[in-house]
Amino acid sequence: MLENKEDVLQAIRKLTNENGYDFINKGGPYPPMEDKKTLYLAVQQRERYDRPSLNFVVTIGPSRFMVNFEGADVPMHCIDLNQMLGVIEDWLINTKS
Repeated sequence: MLENKEDVLQAIRKLTNENGYDFINKGGPYPPMEDKKTLYLAVQQRERYDRPSLNFVVTIGPSRFMVNFEGADVPMHCIDLNQMLGVIEDWLINTKS
């Protein structure tokens, strides 16, 4: 299932932009490892720049995606890109208020 990292980033960027967020690829705290595709990401609401950015981490694994949201104790596991995008969209919608 290993998806191309750039395709995943493009899909997340499109989704966040459609929901009124600016998308930020933060890189990561360490140089990326060859066998691990971990994306350190953030979004910020366009209409409310006084609010801090919201951080999340996407890990692309061999058989599923894992999404960690800032402040959440348990990561969300997704079996494909569409399911993962749905989880991210739900999070974006629920954090708007």
